[in-house]
Amino acid sequence: MKWWGIALLPFFFCPLKIYASIGINEFQVEPSGSSQWIELYNSGPDSQDISGWFIDDDGGTTKFTIPTNTVLTPNACMSFQSGSFFWNTASGDKARLLSGDTIIDEYQYSSSPGNNVSFGRLPDGTGGWTTFSNPSRDKLNNTNTSCLSLPTPSPSSTPLSTPLQTPAVSPTPTPNDYSNLSISEYLPYPDSGNEWVEIYNGNDSEVNLYGWFVDDVADGGSAPIGISGTISAKTYKQFYLSDSFLNNSGDDVRLLNGSKIEKNKTSFSASTKAKSWSKDSSGNWCQIDPTPNSSNPSCPTLTSAPSPSASTGTNTPKPSPTPKSSSTPTSTPTAKPSPTPSISPPTLPPLTLRGGTEESDIKETPTVLSSSTQRNINFPAIALIAVGGIVFIASVGLIIRGYVHPPPD
Repeated sequence: MKWWGIALLPFFFCPLKIYASIGINEFQVEPSGSSQWIELYNSGPDSQDISGWFIDDDGGTTKFTIPTNTVLTPNACMSFQSGSFFWNTASGDKARLLSGDTIIDEYQYSSSPGNNVSFGRLPDGTGGWTTFSNPSRDKLNNTNTSCLSLPTPSPSSTPLSTPLQTPAVSPTPTPNDYSNLSISEYLPYPDSGNEWVEIYNGNDSEVNLYGWFVDDVADGGSAPIGISGTISAKTYKQFYLSDSFLNNSGDDVRLLNGSKIEKNKTSFSASTKAKSWSKDSSGNWCQIDPTPNSSNPSCPTLTSAPSPSASTGTNTPKPSPTPKSSSTPTSTPTAKPSPTPSISPPTLPPLTLRGGTEESDIKETPTVLSSSTQRNINFPAIALIAVGGIVFIASVGLIIRGYVHPPPD
């Protein structure tokens, strides 16, 4: 029994060897203005008849049947477009290639990559899955050259003078590496549609970015998105990303070469809806109305009110201080307005006391007198006042008497 089982093994594995060379190479879930499409690729050395095979989603009720007489030649591709693939755009799904009930190849995605973005392998046929902002239907993902399957020649009884040659296997090209490439603009928060990034070629010659990638923060976030296309010397080119590739609240934007080595990077901390982050010719970044595929305007210069300087106070005129009266006389007195006349009590001349001290001096420098000194000072003054009073009263009496009793004639 063991020998019978071993003898039957080639029959079980033979179909798998045949089918292993056929696989899904690229497909688009949300094409713009057209139906969904899928591209198959034959990485093997032999032509394969795939007539009657099916293209399906994750167990849907409707399957697309590949037409009869469909042969996929070696190292070639073939695409099919239909409105009956029904891959989900609002959530995850699967793209499946089947022969009968046998799954030949499939790819499961968790969400749509966005409008005009495709899923694809890099390198073609055997590489890992990534996304392409510029889909390359019927073209090699590595080189963007045609990969359409050549028609299989019909048998002929007439011998050909030149025998047909088996197409040579094209080597997988290695993505080019360049310097002087930089991210010049990107839109992380579009009003509608997909996010995008713009790359500037600062070289003096055209560059080919097939096999390069755009990524967000390293070792996290979204998976790198493959980009493809050429950029002429000293020009800009826009590459579409998915609709949720960059975080609106801040992220990194990185340009990676074919080996996923970082060639350029920029970061942002926040974004405004429908405004792109743009780098001007001086290397300044600012948010502006998007200008894809063209040079960017200069960022506005921010100005602020100058701060006052303690060392240069003469630059700012100051109000003149209000003149104040001074108790110290000056040689040239300032003219003053005449005051309004008013009745003032007569000013007595300063009283000279013993020792020659003026009243004003007493106020400024008080002198404490003994009680005997005070009596000596007050007695003459009191006596003088008393005598003056007697004389005054006598004079008044004489005057009155003269009026009341006039002298005889």
